[in-house]
Amino acid sequence: MPNFEKELENLETITDKWLYFLKSARTLQTVPGTMSEVPEIKKAFEIASIATMQPSELEDLEKREIYIHDQRNAVKKAEKVGRELGLEEGRKLGLEEGHELGMKESQVEIAKRLIDVLNEETISQTTGLSLEEVQKLKQD
Repeated sequence: MPNFEKELENLETITDKWLYFLKSARTLQTVPGTMSEVPEIKKAFEIASIATMQPSELEDLEKREIYIHDQRNAVKKAEKVGRELGLEEGRKLGLEEGHELGMKESQVEIAKRLIDVLNEETISQTTGLSLEEVQKLKQD
């Protein structure tokens, strides 16, 4: 390897990239762009980075990995519980959301029809929309 003298910009083959990595791994802070195209070199860089970490840095890394693992398990458990609740519960929730959306659309439609006839406060009281929502409808 002492005879390998190519600079980063002149790396052409995968062999060149590996030789550069092996020669420069200790001084590299990040994987250079041209080398990150090779997944194996990226992985080797990660391993080399971990090998040079202080014990406190390793502990922090381990805690982050445990946290990520816990979050993935929480998502899996939530998906499982969702499947166990079954289709009926999902339908019920969907119907409730659909009903709320339909009511809101109905309120907006009524308010639009009343804008030229009544004042904003009366429209708000009649439809259940906030005064701000009625004012926005009037501006639109």
